[in-house]
Amino acid sequence: MTMLEAALNYARLGYTVVPINAGSKLPAVRWRDLQTNPWDAEQIKAHWGKHPTHGIGIIPASRNTVVIDADVYKADTVQQDFAQICMDHQIDLSEAVTVKTPSGGLHVWLQISEAVRSGSDVLADGIDIRCEGGYAIVPPSLNEAGKPYQWGEAGSVFDNPILEPCHPNLIEKMKVKRESETAEVFDLDSFMEQPAADNRETTMRNSVFRVGMEFARRYSAVPPDDLWLQMAWALYTSEPNVRPRNGRTLEQDDRGETMMRAKIRSSRIEVQERLNKGLLDDPDFPRFDLPDVEQEPPVVASHYRITGGADIPPREWIYGKHYIRKFLSATVAPGGVGKSQQAITEALSMACGFDLLRDRAMLNDRYRVWYFNLEDPIEELARRVEATAKYFNLTNENIQDRLLIDSGRDQKLLIAKEVKGEIVAVTPVIESIINEIREKEIDVLIVDPFIHSHAVSENANEAVGEVVDHWKYIANMANCAIEMIHHTRKLNGTEASAEDSRGASALVNAARSVRAISRVPKEQVERAGIEDDPRRFFFSGVGDKANLAPPPDSNQWRKLVSVDLGNATPEYPEGDNIGVVTAFEPPSAFDMITVQHLINVQSLMAKGDERIRKSEQSAEWIGYLVSEVCEIPSDTKPQKIRIKEIIKAWVESGSIVETQIKNNHRRNVLGYEVGTFAK
Repeated sequence: MTMLEAALNYARLGYTVVPINAGSKLPAVRWRDLQTNPWDAEQIKAHWGKHPTHGIGIIPASRNTVVIDADVYKADTVQQDFAQICMDHQIDLSEAVTVKTPSGGLHVWLQISEAVRSGSDVLADGIDIRCEGGYAIVPPSLNEAGKPYQWGEAGSVFDNPILEPCHPNLIEKMKVKRESETAEVFDLDSFMEQPAADNRETTMRNSVFRVGMEFARRYSAVPPDDLWLQMAWALYTSEPNVRPRNGRTLEQDDRGETMMRAKIRSSRIEVQERLNKGLLDDPDFPRFDLPDVEQEPPVVASHYRITGGADIPPREWIYGKHYIRKFLSATVAPGGVGKSQQAITEALSMACGFDLLRDRAMLNDRYRVWYFNLEDPIEELARRVEATAKYFNLTNENIQDRLLIDSGRDQKLLIAKEVKGEIVAVTPVIESIINEIREKEIDVLIVDPFIHSHAVSENANEAVGEVVDHWKYIANMANCAIEMIHHTRKLNGTEASAEDSRGASALVNAARSVRAISRVPKEQVERAGIEDDPRRFFFSGVGDKANLAPPPDSNQWRKLVSVDLGNATPEYPEGDNIGVVTAFEPPSAFDMITVQHLINVQSLMAKGDERIRKSEQSAEWIGYLVSEVCEIPSDTKPQKIRIKEIIKAWVESGSIVETQIKNNHRRNVLGYEVGTFAK
């Protein structure tokens, strides 16, 4: 269906149609005139015959219709509020006529017994209504990206001309005026007609448009977004009737910034079109002075002179070769391995100045560490900290005021979010973090996990890159080290590496040091002669990326040790047992094994001891001889593995030699004989 055909069909149903500039939400004509003088079929044919790509808007009130516009893509709260509205007022989305917007929003069309005024955020934040004094964009219109408006599950209004009725209680709710009530889009004609703005959003919209028009007049160009934003905000806050939220500045008001940027996007098209058509010098549109804004200093190139380097301060390593002041580091690991618990043990190490994990961490001082867990409640974090302190015999005297713990359940740590396809920094949160680190002289901030510090697509490199840039900015401005705990993708049992990090690679690429931790394979645990539960062991400190330091020589083993917290109650008599991360040195097969043990084995072999077979299934397996001489039990798998490691080492040294021997049936089988006698 063409735009012309669709426009004619809407008109046949009784809707007043409004031509919309292609790829825009802005009307192509003085649309308010259409409320009293709607176009007939010939006028519609004439317009769309000349402008076949123009989109279509309809004035819902022209056919006793109300359109509920829910921006369900914006936030979970909008989704929840909208679902509650549908439940309370008997709206069945499978039967009601709906339109899916290109941005992910939803329009619900309902029959209404009396017209209500259009407005924004009328039913809840992010839920607008379009009826009298407003219009709604309809299919098959396209947005500026070329994506269409589409009919929902119940089909089009052409298929369902008789709409579901709007509940009377919902009509009454729509009549309640909210502070942000306004028309959907801005156009110059309505702007010139209306009295001085007396609400926040209308004043904001007008400020944006005034700045855009005046800038275009002076410089024959549309202003850059950031400059436009700053000037419009300055004009907006100078208006006598404006009511900014709590008197906040632009930097403090993230919602205000988001709204104003949206007004800039919609106004840009109108201003550009007027610039192209030479329609800027409208005598009815008064001139005014553009607000002064603080300009960024110019970028200059600086000459460098070689000095020998002795005067350059060294990098300030805080913990090992991983935590470094003013830089971002990351730890990636699958779930359930122990990465959070390791972060807590490291935090305590830095706060106390003790090398609790035997990392040879080069702790030059005691540091203030802020561990911010964004998943677990504060009482769970307290359990882990207390269990760790109990295991390592730490007290408040050791820690003093150098450990700070917070939970994302109590306060958010969201520094960036996506709004209508754009990444918006949550400036108040960023500035608050910097101020808090500075005021409390915090040296290290550990964020666990990284993914909950933002609300952008984790698979979009560009978006995640912007989030990482904000964290790097915080690290630099606050003069602290920032550690990000990050999940890996599903590994199906394979060993983790930095490349296995979940989502986009921007975090791993930007971090100066990245380490991966993963569970030690069961086979490796057994080969080390360990009879404990293999799930308690993992590798830490795999140096996958160390831009500012050489990689570590080898993996560091960790072991989770269960600590009884001693918090049993009559209701919970078992209390809590918490896994604490500890250092672990895997045993060597040759622990407590000396040259004398080898000499004794060789002597027995030379005297004709029959236990020299290679096969461990044989009763004469040489391992039983080694077990007896070395006093190593051979009845468990880990101990058998250890015995075989000893035999292998002796063979490689030439002390015993593999050969053919005769069994009891005079058949040749593999066995061993003495090689070079040990001394």
